[in-house]
Amino acid sequence: MRNARSYIIYSYLKYILISTLIFLFLVWISQILRIVNIQSSFYSQIIDIFLASSFALPSFINPLLPLLIIFSCIFFNLKLIGNNEIIIFKQYLAFNNYRGIFFFTLFTVAIFFFINGEIISPKSYSKYKVKEIEIRNNFNLGIPSNNQLDIKDELRLFFKNTDENFFYDVEAIIYNDNQFIISEKAQTKINDDAFNINFINGKRITFENNEKSYTVFDKLNYVVKKKEIDKLLYDRDHYNTLELINHNEKDYEIHGHYRIFNYLFLLTLLISSKKLIFNISTSQNYLFNNSILIILSVILLTKNLFLSNLFINSNITLLHYYLFSIIGLLLYNLYIHYFYVDS
Repeated sequence: MRNARSYIIYSYLKYILISTLIFLFLVWISQILRIVNIQSSFYSQIIDIFLASSFALPSFINPLLPLLIIFSCIFFNLKLIGNNEIIIFKQYLAFNNYRGIFFFTLFTVAIFFFINGEIISPKSYSKYKVKEIEIRNNFNLGIPSNNQLDIKDELRLFFKNTDENFFYDVEAIIYNDNQFIISEKAQTKINDDAFNINFINGKRITFENNEKSYTVFDKLNYVVKKKEIDKLLYDRDHYNTLELINHNEKDYEIHGHYRIFNYLFLLTLLISSKKLIFNISTSQNYLFNNSILIILSVILLTKNLFLSNLFINSNITLLHYYLFSIIGLLLYNLYIHYFYVDS
């Protein structure tokens, strides 16, 4: 009996983990493609891109977690039905025998995802946005390759070796100003909303009107004027729920309340997951009931997004928002209670 209890809990967590990992893998690929346009410079920063996109993954888990829980329970239920294990469990293992460990597991899952949503996700998302901006700006500026940095219509920089933003033994041709620069090193920086290349300890030759001028310098700054800077802007995923609710902007505030609704939705599904896992509906009703459940889940999430927009536009109050949200959850729970047979 102890092995049976362990098997149920292990399989329940396994299917949640598998569903989450599949979802995260798809999101990860989409985030990688979103950061960059496929081009040759993509490959020179592939490790940075994979690392940066991985920081975004925690923020994608919680919003769609209710759907992941549903799919996990359905897949687990299909396995139990396919192996006729569900009949054996119902005959020889009463729910009271594993009630405690089952609800402890639900509590652990809920706490983990709460910590992810309130602590891990905001911090990880902040790191992701910083890395994304850095990568995008590098793409805009140009990526060093084959010991040269080519910024279209601006300059071409040759160097012997490089270390992060520093280039050593530099020779540069600046097209617009007809300049040729030789320096010990150069550094690329983003200052005052512009790309800057600081040449250090070098010589500059300028060609103008058939005349040549020669200058020795300690430091020489060149501003790349034609390139736009991507700036770091804080959005809703940078904040936890309490910070969102206390935010000055109304759309941020309602997003905090939407997160609370999401937690309530998650708790509803976790508590109802026993019915979903041990569902013994007839075969003709099985596909229909599960399809309706998934559709209702999407409608419930979409409905609350619609309510959020109504609140932002001052068409409803916060009291109305929670009233309609709770009514939706109650109707959803009633559907599971009456159409899913687990005994």
